[in-house]
Amino acid sequence: MEKKYYSERLGEEINKITLGELRDMLEVIFIQLEENGYFQHFFGSFCKEMGYSSGKRNLDFINYILLEFGKDLFSLIMHKKPKNLEENDIFTFIEFLYDNIAAPDIFWNHKCKTGEYFPFDSILQSNCQKIDVYSSKIEKGKQEFQQLINKSLRRYKDGFNLNEWGFIMPLLQDDEKEIISNIPIVNNTNIDEKIKTSLKQYLRHSSRINDKKQAVRDLADILEYIRDEAKNQLTSKDEGFLFNIANNFGIRHHNANQKTNWEKEIWLNWIFFTYLNTIKLLLKIRNRRIDEVSLNNENLAKKEI
Repeated sequence: MEKKYYSERLGEEINKITLGELRDMLEVIFIQLEENGYFQHFFGSFCKEMGYSSGKRNLDFINYILLEFGKDLFSLIMHKKPKNLEENDIFTFIEFLYDNIAAPDIFWNHKCKTGEYFPFDSILQSNCQKIDVYSSKIEKGKQEFQQLINKSLRRYKDGFNLNEWGFIMPLLQDDEKEIISNIPIVNNTNIDEKIKTSLKQYLRHSSRINDKKQAVRDLADILEYIRDEAKNQLTSKDEGFLFNIANNFGIRHHNANQKTNWEKEIWLNWIFFTYLNTIKLLLKIRNRRIDEVSLNNENLAKKEI
């Protein structure tokens, strides 16, 4: 959990930063991590004498970005410092770094064959890497990058957050954070994967109204899938209400009686978190019952012995 310093604990507003300042902070973070070998696992290393050694991506950093996005995001953001910075470019680059980072685990200082060391000069590979990485930890690298960049992201506009799936999303209210945390895993792809997909689609910063409607539709499908569970745990009135929401607001089926004049952003947010919280509750009850049955079976087996 990130520490809040004195002024913030007193309730003072945090200093806001511009997109240009976010870019500057991203550059500082990137250089620090690159110098310490955090991108070698995926993109390899370079030695002025021995040349390029490839990583997991089998391409160097710059060319991989070019193939992935059709433009040189790295040079655009990190070197040219354009007057008209694009928020989408910076956010995309941050998400890309999260997907391609790993913390060095076993490593040593780099030396060329001659024993000479050419000072590090960025990932553009004009000189040697500072260290040689033998093994890395991907999750540790992601967590460290997440902690570093989120300090800056939360100061930009109304605040953003790079989450554990590698998506940048607007900061959530405390009650919304509580709903999306610790959602039970039931080892059923019709439920687990669909919840994860729905969360990604709804919460990422670039989601549009149609994306959010699809995310709500996915949650409605999960409720339909576990409808028998809902019938056992909810009153018939509550159950009917939940399924009528999606139909009455034109999210699942279309009919002449549907509401069309509604503030989609506000209502979709309420529907999404209502559905997700209901699913979370039902899955908790389901898992608890499974645990109880398993425990009873174990006790019966012990008695028989």
